[in-house]
Amino acid sequence: MLTDDILLLIISFIEVRDILALRQTSKHFLNMSKLRWVWLDAIKRHVVDRGLPVPAGGIDLLTLSAKQLEARAVHASNFHKNWNSSKPTARYTFSFSADKCLPDEEPEAHKSTVSQVAFLKGSSGQLLVTAVGRAVTCWEVPFGGASAYRVAEHVASSPVEQLIVNEDQDSEAALAYLTCSSAPNDPALVVVLRLDKFHGVFRESSRLRSVRAMAHPLHVMHDSYVVLGHSPTIWYFEEPIKAVTLHSTLPVQASEIRAVKVINRYMVVVREGHVQFVYAPLWRGLRTAWGQQPRSLFEMRTSVTEAVIIHHNTIGEESRDWPSTPVTLLLRCREDDIDAILQIDLLPGPEIHETAPGADAFEPLYRLPFAWCKRVTAIPVPPSCQHLHAGPSGRGFTIQTRTITSRRSEHPARCLFGFHTTSASGTPAGDSEAWGKEHRIAVEVSGGNKVHYADKPFYSRRCDMSEVIKRQYTIVSTAFEDAVGRLAIGDKHGTVEVLDFA
Repeated sequence: MLTDDILLLIISFIEVRDILALRQTSKHFLNMSKLRWVWLDAIKRHVVDRGLPVPAGGIDLLTLSAKQLEARAVHASNFHKNWNSSKPTARYTFSFSADKCLPDEEPEAHKSTVSQVAFLKGSSGQLLVTAVGRAVTCWEVPFGGASAYRVAEHVASSPVEQLIVNEDQDSEAALAYLTCSSAPNDPALVVVLRLDKFHGVFRESSRLRSVRAMAHPLHVMHDSYVVLGHSPTIWYFEEPIKAVTLHSTLPVQASEIRAVKVINRYMVVVREGHVQFVYAPLWRGLRTAWGQQPRSLFEMRTSVTEAVIIHHNTIGEESRDWPSTPVTLLLRCREDDIDAILQIDLLPGPEIHETAPGADAFEPLYRLPFAWCKRVTAIPVPPSCQHLHAGPSGRGFTIQTRTITSRRSEHPARCLFGFHTTSASGTPAGDSEAWGKEHRIAVEVSGGNKVHYADKPFYSRRCDMSEVIKRQYTIVSTAFEDAVGRLAIGDKHGTVEVLDFA
């Protein structure tokens, strides 16, 4: 019989599912597999070191008990194995009605469409926000439960057009929504709400009245600011309250914004025909001085209709100017009547900059701390491919219309196809030639991320031909919490369906 220290060393090299199987062989292994050291090592080796998000994260792992560490490690391992399989399968599903006719609404004029669904950050996927008409509602959706429980509700003055949640889970402000009345000359209204879960209410934190052209759409909410409009405009909603519109000397103002992502010190802005880089509105607690900050612009040859930016900070890298892991841009493009998803990677590196492959670049005013990956991938997709979704861990999905077979009959359906990203082999390589401070530095760079697209849908819902022709489908809104493996789908009938993949 091997000694316990050697057995513990062997256990540290096996997978999570093997640790659970090992405890069933004997009472000795049962007691050993419940040690706190075993699961602390397992969650570091199989979750953190693989770049996977820790379920119910945001807590120092050293403060957790053995049972808490085991639950997180098993949950992350099950979701990772399920989502990366050829056809991910929801382990548990249930639905609930989010529809509610307000007292001042006429039943005939009431619309049941769940226009927005979103998971609140830091809630481990158990707090879900829905928007139905003028009502913004927060629901508690426990794991393994059969229903959802109403936590708080807020009624807007007009129907909610858009809703975004705060990406900073430590901020008191939970979400922001945009509403605008039907009158053409009325201003748009952006309202910031914070959730008082103890009293079960939403409390208004701040509001902004502006013309619709400046306030629409909402792009991202982080810490104490919201990025909105196509200029864009930075609205600091905490004291001192201030709205700053970023005017560019380059011809990008007429180009609509497709995605915005705050990555440490920088903010990446993907436009219809450009990719733009500016400083983040807030860095290390200080607001950015917009007058003299560096900006850089790259012109794309294709027309971008949708975009997502995949970025995941490893532990302790939030204070770096740029992360040490690649940042991936997925661009839904259309050129010469061909639809495709284009992948561009931004690699970590010194103060370097290189022209993007397949792009016409303006000479940047300043160098940026990343390099363009020379490997660019384009995946053909059908014209019905819409609604790109991706989480920080690199897991996501697209929605497409496909013909599926059920009970020996074929019919059209809206299908969700998953994808996940992994690190590609290759390291930044060395020969670089500096031409002075005011010139570009050329480098040879390979590597980046590899995106794996599933061939089969993991979810489908039948639709009739009128939906296909009008492109007005039953599925209206979706939200994905990729740390715990939970998906929410809102439809036009007021129903929200929740799927758990862990």
